Amino acid sequence: MTNNNKYCDVAVHGTKAYFSPCWEDHIGVFDTAMNAFMKIPVSGWSVTDKRYFGAAVVGARIYFAPWTEDHVGVLDTTTNVFSKITLGAYPPTTNSEKFLGAVAVGTRVVFAPRHLNSVEVLDTVTGTFTSVPLPTNVMGDYKYYGAVAVGSRVFFSPQAPAGIGVLNLAPWLSL
Repeated sequence: MTNNNKYCDVAVHGTKAYFSPCWEDHIGVFDTAMNAFMKIPVSGWSVTDKRYFGAAVVGARIYFAPWTEDHVGVLDTTTNVFSKITLGAYPPTTNSEKFLGAVAVGTRVVFAPRHLNSVEVLDTVTGTFTSVPLPTNVMGDYKYYGAVAVGSRVFFSPQAPAGIGVLNLAPWLSL
C-alpha cells in the first residue's frame, strides 16, 4: 500500500481499535491488550479507493460508512467475518461520494451525508434504512464531515453548509 489514505476512521470495541479501510484491502485492528496490529482481509469491493469513511459500533458489530461503496460494511468482531448491507438505489449526484462518518444511537447507525440530500439511518435489528431528507437550504455537494451523538440527538459537522446539522432520533427510539 503506497497511498497516504490507508484508513479513514477508527472505532473501538473492547480492547481493540478497528480501522475503516479507505484504500486498503483489509480492516486494520490494533489490539491494545497485546500491543499488536493485525489485518482482517476483505474482498469483493465495488470500488478501488475511497471505500469507507466512518465506523460505528453496535453490540459486537462494526458498521463502516460507504464513502463510494454501494453497501455498508459490517464486521462481526466475535468471528472477524465481514458482510455487506446493500444501500439500494440513490438519485445520481455530481459525485459518487456518499457519506463521511457514522455514529451509533442505540441499535441504529446514522450516516453523515457528503453528497446525498438525505441522512441515512440503518436499523441494525431489521437491516433496513430510513432516509431523512435534508432541509432545502442545505445545498451543494459538500454537506457534512462527521457526526457525533449526544443522547438521542446526532450533530453533523458542516463542511459547506452554514450551520451544524441536527437530527433527533428520540421519536424512533421508542418504537
